[in-house]
Amino acid sequence: EYGGRSGLWMGGCASSNESGSCISVNSGADQALRDLVPRAVERPLGPADGKSDGALTRGIRSKTFYVAKGMSFEDLFKFKRMQEYFQDVEDWKHVLTDWLGAENLSVNTRDGRKLDALWLETPPAANHAAVALFHANCAIAIDMALWGAWYRQRGMSVLMITMGGYAGSQGETTELSTYFDADAAVHFLMHRGIPFNRMLVHGLSIGGALAANVAAQHPGISATLDQTFVNALEVATSTTALISKHVPQMAINSVVDTCFPKNQSDPRLPGVVTDAYNTCLLYTSPSPRDS
Repeated sequence: EYGGRSGLWMGGCASSNESGSCISVNSGADQALRDLVPRAVERPLGPADGKSDGALTRGIRSKTFYVAKGMSFEDLFKFKRMQEYFQDVEDWKHVLTDWLGAENLSVNTRDGRKLDALWLETPPAANHAAVALFHANCAIAIDMALWGAWYRQRGMSVLMITMGGYAGSQGETTELSTYFDADAAVHFLMHRGIPFNRMLVHGLSIGGALAANVAAQHPGISATLDQTFVNALEVATSTTALISKHVPQMAINSVVDTCFPKNQSDPRLPGVVTDAYNTCLLYTSPSPRDS
């Protein structure tokens, strides 16, 4: 046991206690991480939400994308029922960060925000491959701990960031802002001497959209899209069907257009244009007439 509780293990002996025994895998913090089910929550509205939006727009947005946006560490601690495994928020953060051997730091974006992040370096970082992990819809950086441990065991450095607007990270949460976040992670790794051909981006759920954008913008970077969707419209259509089967597709299309306006860009992020999280573009090759 670690600190009086069962801990984490992922193949071999990822971590050990004072007696040198491997930490258990079947309960405690490990189970807490595996229990992260992205259930819908009613979160606070931010400036990017549009407080005058209709109930359908607000409902689809809050139950489909950015579910944990605006939630504090304390809110997430209660929502995820972490009190079953940890004493309080600081205990939750300390135990997992200490187990990983990670450094808690801030990553700067090009639009002037700071993102909460965890950095696990395999020194010297420039001599090894590295991965940037992008979390799921109802998660933050620390929730990617198991993936981080898995990559670290394989000799890679690992960066885990929390999207802007989520606990610990500054700013609003929009499609364009999340692309700024992904770009910041890539530049963090670049500044540590890691070339594109030894860089991987791994995104879970909505994080896969960030990974897809990075791979499309930077040839040479490998990408893992983990349980990722096709685009925002497909997700909204599926989610709405769970709420009501009587909402016309035209209404859903209108909501998605409102929530995820296309063709938005920012000169501070050259070449990036919003497309309602169309991850399929990553797999679209130019036709001969386009070349």
